[in-house]
Amino acid sequence: MKHCTFLFTSSTDFLKKIIALTIFFFLFSFSSHAQEEHSTNATGKITGRIIDTVSGQPIEYATISLLTQADNKVVNGATADDKGIFTITEVADGTYTILIYFIGYKTGTQNNIVVSKLNPTPVLGDIKLTGSKTTLKEVTVTAEKSIIENKIDKMIYNADKDITSQTGVALDILKKVPQVSVDIDGNVELQGNSSIRFLINGKPSIIFGSNITEVLQSIPASQIQSIEIITSPGAKYDAQGTGGIINIILKKSTAEGINGNISLSAGTRLENGSLNLNAHHGHFGANAFFSGNAQLNSTTINKMNRSSQDTAFMQTSQLLQNGTSDFTRNGYETGVGIDWEITPKDNFTGSFGYNFFGNNNSGIANRQSIVNDASGATLSNVNDVVNTANKFQEHTIDSGVSLISLLY
Repeated sequence: MKHCTFLFTSSTDFLKKIIALTIFFFLFSFSSHAQEEHSTNATGKITGRIIDTVSGQPIEYATISLLTQADNKVVNGATADDKGIFTITEVADGTYTILIYFIGYKTGTQNNIVVSKLNPTPVLGDIKLTGSKTTLKEVTVTAEKSIIENKIDKMIYNADKDITSQTGVALDILKKVPQVSVDIDGNVELQGNSSIRFLINGKPSIIFGSNITEVLQSIPASQIQSIEIITSPGAKYDAQGTGGIINIILKKSTAEGINGNISLSAGTRLENGSLNLNAHHGHFGANAFFSGNAQLNSTTINKMNRSSQDTAFMQTSQLLQNGTSDFTRNGYETGVGIDWEITPKDNFTGSFGYNFFGNNNSGIANRQSIVNDASGATLSNVNDVVNTANKFQEHTIDSGVSLISLLY
């Protein structure tokens, strides 16, 4: 009885193994059949070429994605070669959409691509991509100017950035500019040289035809934007101003009107006077100036007592002289000019000037010449009077017109 039971148990285990193997074989056969059937159906192929819309040149290495048109599900993809040609293989029958991507171009779309037994290898031909233009927003970089800027060919003093330079006149600002010195009389030197050419807004100005010190005292500091110092002028400047160039940049202003200044000084010996008048309307300006000085009559007293001996004749000579001389001097310069700014780079100027200088020197001297012998007796006694007079006058006329076009 026990022996039979053992045999029955062994047969049951074996049967279970047979059934399990049968089920596994069935499932494996079904899976293989399904994969083989799917592989058999996915034999389609889609080809095409990606080109630029404008140039017609192929777009290399663009990315192509294949989507089912029904649910927009990505099922395959490819990359174009160096000639823009792409091929998508193992495509099952169906209706598809392809999307083409490339940097700098809008995304390309091709719909209704049908792969079927009747059309297993659709050839899409040339697919054009349009470039995408991206306009960046304007970027503004803001930085504060320093008071002093050192350029390759010049140094700039930004007066409008110096709060201490908003009062006074141009001479007061020049005292703060490195390499520039201004003495107590208003004379300007650049690196110790007084031969300086002054410009306003990069152009010569007729107002500098008058006394430079007076002109610099007439320009308000609040109207100056910056001062450029050029110690080694280039070829675009003429030879005037061997010591360098000082270019005064004025703030842009539409102010119009008339302005000027009068300066007078008087004393017992010297007298000075000047008038500077400016008028501006639109792009046209005019200027008139007068500057004069005079040295009042001054008297100089001359006295002389000279003795000499002649040992050969044993004589003594004596020369006595008493006299005075009067000296006067006067001079002036005057002129008018116009300044027309035709364009921001074209400027017309005209000027006329008259200069006068003269002096007068006159004198009188009483002379006495006495000759004595060795004993002291007078041999001769001569008295005479000497009158002198010198007069000098000089007149000059200056005129000119110029049209200046700036090429920089």
